[in-house]
Amino acid sequence: MTGYVANIETHQGTDEFTKFIDVDFTSKKESACSWSTRQAAAEDAAMLEHHNIAINTADGGRHVCKGYRVEERAPGEYIICLEAPFRLVTAQEERRIKEEALISPKAAFMQLLIDIDRELRILLASSGVLNRYLADKVQTFPIALQHLASASGAKIPNELKERITEFWNFRNNVVHGESEVPIRAFDLGLMILGVLRNLPRPTYIVKQAEIPLFEDQYCQHQRPVVKGVLLETYDAYGKLQITKVHPSTKQYVDGMSVSWEWDIPIAYR
Repeated sequence: MTGYVANIETHQGTDEFTKFIDVDFTSKKESACSWSTRQAAAEDAAMLEHHNIAINTADGGRHVCKGYRVEERAPGEYIICLEAPFRLVTAQEERRIKEEALISPKAAFMQLLIDIDRELRILLASSGVLNRYLADKVQTFPIALQHLASASGAKIPNELKERITEFWNFRNNVVHGESEVPIRAFDLGLMILGVLRNLPRPTYIVKQAEIPLFEDQYCQHQRPVVKGVLLETYDAYGKLQITKVHPSTKQYVDGMSVSWEWDIPIAYR
């Protein structure tokens, strides 16, 4: 699908020589950031093309974005777009939720809550802090973000924290029957859902499954139940961190994307 560049941020790495570029994408032209000249947009498009900006795909893998191009949205407004397997909130999803809201605003809002909760749990599992979150007596979206912020591999924009807090306040008012669902709540929820789906996160890919493991140092007695799984670990920027064999009693296949908390399957739709 077509994605439009909504925001570009550059920040310093752990040393003075390293810089990272974060890019937010949107499915709507009107939400894209714009440049006043085609040349300025083309220069930034070329810069993005040079860097390996990666997004998360529906199967849990990573896709490096290439093929940026410039479009004229309106006179004096130039935007950058490209084709990629984005996990954005599509026009069809947005239309479905808003059509449901016309019939039953609270039911549509509760479904939006479920969708956001699901994406948050996928992020928590990918970052290895889902069990910590589930151990909390109270589980809220702001608390989920606190756990994510404590994980070394996740990257949480400050504006997302503000949006989550505002959205959760809407949720409390609606659930406790203090107010009807405002239109702002749906717009905010859809925005949060799109951001969560594409937040950079650690990735764990099965390089090789079913590796024989042995009980003795001479490799003569193979372990009957436990097998080795060769995992490639990538950080939130897509950089390979480590390749290591882990013992497991579960079954995996080559190329599978798993969470660090292996008991929690990552099931994308």
